[in-house]
Amino acid sequence: MYALLSFISSALILVSFVVTDIFYIDKLDTLPKDQKQIIMYIGMFTLYLTLYFVTYFFNTAIITSVKRKLDGQENNF
Repeated sequence: MYALLSFISSALILVSFVVTDIFYIDKLDTLPKDQKQIIMYIGMFTLYLTLYFVTYFFNTAIITSVKRKLDGQENNF
């Protein structure tokens, strides 16, 4: 369940970044090459950080769920 939620969340984040890039690609053509590269690197870092957070969050949820199951407790989420 958590893996599916992680995939859906990651896909939605990726789609949101792609859609944003499609709408603002024309505005980037008017900028100098140096500024375009800086904006590209900032966007890539933001995408990486966001996807890393989602992956880390769901992996933590999986580990917590398995730990509770191994301790004999019931998972209520």
